[in-house]
Amino acid sequence: MTEQDLQQLRAHKWHLDGSTIRTLEEARDFISDVGFCLMYPERTLNMVPSFIGAYAGSADGLPDAKHAFADPRSQEAINLMVRLLRERSAYEINLFPGTDVIVSAPLFPYFYSLVADPNPRAAPRVRAQGARVSPLAVDLFNAIQKNGPVSKDGLRQLVSRESSDAA
Repeated sequence: MTEQDLQQLRAHKWHLDGSTIRTLEEARDFISDVGFCLMYPERTLNMVPSFIGAYAGSADGLPDAKHAFADPRSQEAINLMVRLLRERSAYEINLFPGTDVIVSAPLFPYFYSLVADPNPRAAPRVRAQGARVSPLAVDLFNAIQKNGPVSKDGLRQLVSRESSDAA
């Protein structure tokens, strides 16, 4: 197989050969066929398909995430992607800041295990993924750790004894 053959096969699989995806069924088939894709192309990740590219049917003139608002194809592609997410045929993961990855439902558990908290039973840090964790969230976590599964009302009673009025 030559380099040109490989590029042709990739263009066909990624729908960059003029065959656009316009229906929910076509979008479902695309994401299950490629497994995962970016919403918009990234220069640093050029070996990953993009949803907007499959929607447009070409790799020429595709907007990146920062300039997508000005491209009329973006809103239509986003609407199609949202329909795909709503029916849970795919899931969206923010892998890197500003880089949305759309993952097929069968592959999602594997991606989730790679990007999720490596120790979910550990107490939350005061800062988690750059965001501040509230004292109430820490109290909720500690109450569940100490008492095990509990109903909303039971949790409210446990935490309200120890926390502020916000509980």
